[in-house]
Amino acid sequence: MKGSPGRSLTASTEPVGGDQGDRRLEQRRGQDAAARRLLGATGAVRDVELAMTSPPGSALSFRPIHRTDFPLLAQWMSTPHVQKWWREAFEATVLEARYGPVVDGTDRTECFVVELDDGPIGFVQRYLLDDNPEWRRSLLVAGTPTTSAGIDYFIGVETLTGKGLGPVIIDRFLDSTWSRHPEITAVVVNVSAENRQSWRALEKAGFSRIWTGTLVSDDPSDEGLSHVYARHRPDR
Repeated sequence: MKGSPGRSLTASTEPVGGDQGDRRLEQRRGQDAAARRLLGATGAVRDVELAMTSPPGSALSFRPIHRTDFPLLAQWMSTPHVQKWWREAFEATVLEARYGPVVDGTDRTECFVVELDDGPIGFVQRYLLDDNPEWRRSLLVAGTPTTSAGIDYFIGVETLTGKGLGPVIIDRFLDSTWSRHPEITAVVVNVSAENRQSWRALEKAGFSRIWTGTLVSDDPSDEGLSHVYARHRPDR
């Protein structure tokens, strides 16, 4: 389920030459260095649990999406790495119909570009189950708390996947989610049972698996066996 408008993925870009390619390469190098700083490492990434208990770094941030981000979303969503799990059309008209209302504030789903050292590296969104009654009914079989939010996410820069950033992004995003929505008691995530990288990131970020099975959903991303994970608000 991807909210009322979209799992941990990767993306690649076509080769770019000239000054643009040099700038993109330099940005990638800067992001790699920022990732190492964020995870408390020089060279190989250390244990992600250590990173999540370290003082919050200013390098990682979430900013609301704008229409100017749609071409980047399309680029990320068009790659085989993303399409494997995030089975969503990415034509300009589709993105406008799906995410335009979010930008305009008429859809309560909140979508963000994940930035590392001010450079875009991925996408994350959250939504309240109360705003998605059909999806909430689908999750009843998993015993999910009634006052919950859902999140979806992917890392869009291929070179930053597999480094332990996923759990840190999820953990930091939940910090802001608890503050943004004091009424919710838990955050729930549905993920394909085959997407081990994604559900392992959830487990490292403190989520527990509460159910496994096949959900009733018209979203192609929910096809097949799924794991449902939940993380409860720390103070409840």
